[in-house]
Amino acid sequence: MTVPEKKSKRRTSKFALLVNTLAAWAVAGYATMQGQAEIGVAALGLVGALFGAYVGVGHLDLRALRAITGKGDAS
Repeated sequence: MTVPEKKSKRRTSKFALLVNTLAAWAVAGYATMQGQAEIGVAALGLVGALFGAYVGVGHLDLRALRAITGKGDAS
């Protein structure tokens, strides 16, 4: 009998992404209300960077898993 592969739900990283994204939006909103547009723009740039890092790490994890298990194309 084979043991089914354990799939990562990435629950912790999803939660961290959500919390950090909400914090960045809060900083952007507060900075805009205070007339600090440059800080608001930087905070919104952080939102994109966080999402990009999350998706990038997930993509690299998938490629590594496929390379190890030999399932699918590793590229």
